[in-house]
Amino acid sequence: MSSILEIARQIQRSVPKPRLAAPFEAFCVGVDLAPDFAALCVLERFTVTTEEFRHKGFEAPAIINTRKKIHRLRCLQRLPSGYPEIISVISTLIASLPESQIKPATVINVTHVGKPVAVLMAKAVMAVVAITATKGDAEQRVAQGEFRVPEKDLIGTLSVLLQGDRFRVAPDLPEAAALIAELGSFDAGGDDSWESHNLCRSVATAVWWCERMAPTPKIAFSMAR
Repeated sequence: MSSILEIARQIQRSVPKPRLAAPFEAFCVGVDLAPDFAALCVLERFTVTTEEFRHKGFEAPAIINTRKKIHRLRCLQRLPSGYPEIISVISTLIASLPESQIKPATVINVTHVGKPVAVLMAKAVMAVVAITATKGDAEQRVAQGEFRVPEKDLIGTLSVLLQGDRFRVAPDLPEAAALIAELGSFDAGGDDSWESHNLCRSVATAVWWCERMAPTPKIAFSMAR
C-alpha cells in the first residue's frame, strides 16, 4: 500500500501547473484632449527583477531581489480634434493590442474639455479613466474611474521615471523627436510649458496611471508536467 506521502506526491504531479496566460504584462493608452487636436500614446509596462549582493559589517551576506517597473513608449501620435474619429482610433488600437496579463486601460486627460467627453468615450471604449489636472496639492478620487490630480504629480511621476531610467522611447516613432524636444524644454515650474506640451501631457497622464495599475495577472492552466 502506498504511503500517504506517496499518494500526496501523485496528486501533486497530476494537478495542472499554472502559467501566465500572456507574455505581456500591461498596456495603457494615454490621451490628452485639447480644443485644437489630441495627443495619443501607448505604454507597455513590464517588471524586471534584479539581484543585489549586500554585505554589511559582521552580518551574513544576503542577496536582495529588487522589482522595478519599466515603461516603454510603443506609440505616439497627434490626432484631429473630432471626437468620433478619436473614439474610432482608440477602439481600433485597443482591439489590436496583444493579449496582456492586465486588462488595457484608456486614460484620458479631460482638463480642457470636461467630463462629458470622457462619458461619451466610455460608451465606446471600455475601462476609461478620466483625469483632470489641477493646481492643488492632493490627489482626489472623485468617482469610479475619475480622478483630480495635481499637475506637479503628473510631471513628477514622469520626471522620476526619466531619472531612474524607467521610461524608454522607441526611436523609430514618428513623434519621438517632438516628444524629446518637449521634454528638453519642459519647465516643471512653468505653466506655459505644461499647457503647450500636449505630447508630454498624454505621456505624463499615462505613466501616472500605469504606475498604479494593479498587478492582477490572468492565470491559465496547463496539463504539462
